[in-house]
Amino acid sequence: MLKITTKLAKNQRIFEDLVIKRKSWKGSKTGETYYTYLVKSQLRGMEVTINFRCVKNDPIMYRNLSLVFETSDVVYLMVEFAEDPRYNLFYAVSIDENGALGKAGIIPAARSDRDMLDNVIEVIRVRERKEFQESMAEEEVESPVFGEDGEPDEDLIEIPDPTENKPKKGKKAE
Repeated sequence: MLKITTKLAKNQRIFEDLVIKRKSWKGSKTGETYYTYLVKSQLRGMEVTINFRCVKNDPIMYRNLSLVFETSDVVYLMVEFAEDPRYNLFYAVSIDENGALGKAGIIPAARSDRDMLDNVIEVIRVRERKEFQESMAEEEVESPVFGEDGEPDEDLIEIPDPTENKPKKGKKAE
């Protein structure tokens, strides 16, 4: 479990299973270092890779994303869910030593990446729902009132039936 002191909104969720990696590559003409951002996950027994890019092609956005990666060992994917899945927002988030959240907006690089990410998130959510239902079923098992021999564990108090020996009221009672 992540130790976060920043409060998340109800529709925000950090996926600890989806760790964002950064890979570098050199530009062929200028020799500059560029970065690719990706998530590797399992989907129906196959390893899938989902590529991300910054929200806008803006140097400041890329600087913010680099800051998130340089200040933390692990960067997670955070999703801010909307009513329509097409409008979900994605963030690369890191948690510092104080529990503060650093984030930078990212988007899947292509439509196929978005579709793959939606499938991976759905599989994670279904698995968590199933684990939650199983844990609730385990908690519902109650200890029996009667011991192994069919007798009560404790002496039960006898409660009189309220309908017995009840005086009748009204004209017919006379």
